[in-house]
Amino acid sequence: MAKKCQCCEIKENYHYWLEFPSTNHQFIVIIAHNFLQELKIPQKFIECFKEELSTWCTLIGPNENKWRVKFVSGTKFSDGWEKFVSDHGVEVNDIVVFHYAGDSSFKVSVFDRENGCEREGSHFASNTSTSHKVTCTSTLHFNWADNNNGSSTSTPAPAPAAAAAAAVGSSQKPIVIDEESHDSEYDSAYNAETSEDDEDDQNNSEYQPVWRRRTRARSDYSTTGKTPQLGACFISNRRDPTDKEKERAVEKATEFMEAIQRQNKIQNAPMFQITLKPTHVKHKFLLTIPRKWATEHMVQGTRDVKLQVGNRSWIVGYRWSLRFQTFQHFLNPNWANFVFDNNLEVHDSCVFELIQEGCLPVFNVYIFRAIYNIVPLTRSGFRS
Repeated sequence: MAKKCQCCEIKENYHYWLEFPSTNHQFIVIIAHNFLQELKIPQKFIECFKEELSTWCTLIGPNENKWRVKFVSGTKFSDGWEKFVSDHGVEVNDIVVFHYAGDSSFKVSVFDRENGCEREGSHFASNTSTSHKVTCTSTLHFNWADNNNGSSTSTPAPAPAAAAAAAVGSSQKPIVIDEESHDSEYDSAYNAETSEDDEDDQNNSEYQPVWRRRTRARSDYSTTGKTPQLGACFISNRRDPTDKEKERAVEKATEFMEAIQRQNKIQNAPMFQITLKPTHVKHKFLLTIPRKWATEHMVQGTRDVKLQVGNRSWIVGYRWSLRFQTFQHFLNPNWANFVFDNNLEVHDSCVFELIQEGCLPVFNVYIFRAIYNIVPLTRSGFRS
């Protein structure tokens, strides 16, 4: 029976923890005897989860009622956890599933390990801290009192079917629009004003490309399809990353690439890493490929390459130029669309893995962001 190779397992871990939305992540805990006072969160979840949880988290029961619990030492739930356990009738050996719902909140389901089914009572649990002098924590009890005595001031929780309908109605799934791509109309043959070594020193110099007509560089998948004009730029709307966040992005990318190379047992595997600079993602939109790597793995000449991120792909122009008897290799036509669609920013680090050579080289691109939370870029100076 075939098994997954360790190289693919590394890539799967990357996609799951860094590319999947945080709301796809979940963990389970099997309740032990010492569970009443606090609950320890699995160590792997703490290490891999990309969002930072606040001091107080919200636990959302199956009927959408909420409980506040304190997240202490970055490892466990304490204050408020005992109340959640009591209201939901959680017992030793129960299986509790925590599904992240965003904003330091988790949707929680409780299963009876003996019969493998969800605990029915968890769908009728109420947070009795908001009620007065109660003898039963079930929402059915409160509803019965409301209908017969009319004396209860508590607000009954919605019935499970209504809560489920509300949850479905409020959920938003990403919509992928498959439309004809709007492609780069020009190919910019640069006059070699900058090199990969002095690029930062030239960031403030005027950009003077030499334009010529060429066959359009098509995008397999592009939601923007905008062509940059002279002076066009992307404006960042996120906060500035800290030095620690910048270093972490580079370290994660380096560790990922080295792990892949170790598993492939190829030290010079066809991969390279680039930490993005302003000329890559804010203006000029010229990504210089390391000269030594390009000389070894790419064929000199004008061609297109395919860049893949997950199940999406873009066709981007690969170009080279001669300056002082030295070849420079770079991505330019349609690179701006790739940047915008993937919301790439300065100090993000990318690993490019060449997975197919030939007339149309194909790269898998792995993105390690300096700041995990994405704030959409703003375009300036682009035409449709």
